[in-house]
Amino acid sequence: TPESSQLHAKVVELLLNCRDVDLRALARDPNFLVIVQDAPPVELVLEGVDPRARALALAARSSREGEPPLTLTGIAVYRRNIGRYARDVAATERELAYAVFDELAVFFGFDDQRRELLGLPPSEFSGEGPSKAYARALDHSPTAAVVVEDNQAEAAARKPKRKRQAKASKASPE
Repeated sequence: TPESSQLHAKVVELLLNCRDVDLRALARDPNFLVIVQDAPPVELVLEGVDPRARALALAARSSREGEPPLTLTGIAVYRRNIGRYARDVAATERELAYAVFDELAVFFGFDDQRRELLGLPPSEFSGEGPSKAYARALDHSPTAAVVVEDNQAEAAARKPKRKRQAKASKASPE
């Protein structure tokens, strides 16, 4: 498995040389982060992220009117998980490209034509638009976006309160 710095450089190179103009722009965006870690952090796994995830879109949620609900801020690549699917350098590069492009294509809701341009197979989520496609993909994919709340108080207010349920006692016939 390549070192973290090598994978980071390869992700940037993949984006710079990408055939999709929107993904190419990510590599030039100074606010777009590429994070390489060995595996998803335990906190994310406890939240439901598949521990075998190879890449994960990082996004910020906005509560401001007129802004998209999710804004892509970066991508996390999990080095050991990429290595599990590849046994040599060429296979590692193919697996890395697939993981990164597929995660970004799902996030942005690319249709099958744009996915094909990236060398990806058709998606069952194509044509739904970015927010619907990504929400559905989160329920079905081994990868999921990490969302950072803009306003923690609003996030807490949106969470449902847990209600204590009284245990119903069974009346036994005498």
